[in-house]
Amino acid sequence: MRGWPLGRAFLALIALLVLAWPLKQLTTPKEASDQVLVQEDSDAEKVGIHIVFSMPPKHFSVKFLGNEVLAGPDGSTSLEYAKQTTLRFPPEGIDLVASAAFGDESPQQMDIQLVRADGTKQSRSLSGTREIEDVLFFPGKEVRR
Repeated sequence: MRGWPLGRAFLALIALLVLAWPLKQLTTPKEASDQVLVQEDSDAEKVGIHIVFSMPPKHFSVKFLGNEVLAGPDGSTSLEYAKQTTLRFPPEGIDLVASAAFGDESPQQMDIQLVRADGTKQSRSLSGTREIEDVLFFPGKEVRR
């Protein structure tokens, strides 16, 4: 056996201790600063959601970022639903997941209209039979460079 095994182990321990602090700094998650939170909240605005169906659905829902924004009660006979809510609406736009279930195989339509705080209206339509589900994109304000 050549060298000094205990000395090599001691040097390896010293090297690991020297690298421990930078590795801990690099791998520890950092908390979001208050400035970033304020910036995200500045995109929030009041939005009106208005939904019209061709036939009464058994159930429907509209989700934003996985959270249910508007949902219809099971078995309702109403064709129209509306709600005012606050959504984070960045300049890039938002995606809403809309789904509806109907009782029969006849063609159905679901019209969704967003009315933004400045009065801008954006509409999207979905159609299908028995069940409708899709992701709808609503663009934000144009960013000019």
